[in-house]
Amino acid sequence: MPQGGSFPNIPDTPIGGDELVLLKSIPSRNGGVSDWSCSKIIATAGTASFNYIYSAGTPAVIVDVGSAIGDSIDMIVEPSRVTSITGVMFLCNKCDCDEPMTGTTAFDKTGYGFINSGTTGPAGATSTQINANTAFAPTIIGGGGLNN
Repeated sequence: MPQGGSFPNIPDTPIGGDELVLLKSIPSRNGGVSDWSCSKIIATAGTASFNYIYSAGTPAVIVDVGSAIGDSIDMIVEPSRVTSITGVMFLCNKCDCDEPMTGTTAFDKTGYGFINSGTTGPAGATSTQINANTAFAPTIIGGGGLNN
């Protein structure tokens, strides 16, 4: 799954609640966050909550984050559904999940994409060809930039 900023479960951009509410209807190409996803909410005040619309056509409900600075909850939040905040910060990232995957992870581009045909062993001939399967090879995370 391609990502614009990081993997969907690793939010890498902190956004203050007031800022998120101001930018929630603006796409990122115009400096907003409407196409972002947030997955951790952190209390920045003694009383921390936000109003969230869980389903279209229903009223917003209060989501309590905690009663101490640093309390947090894990929850997938679409910025456009946040209506108001009190003392919270969101950890978010831009996810381009509808764009095609890029890089060298297709089997026929990795060196892992070969299949043997014919017979093997001392008496038989072996030939290889690129596997026509277009599935993606496992992607290694880390390793100083190796295949990530």
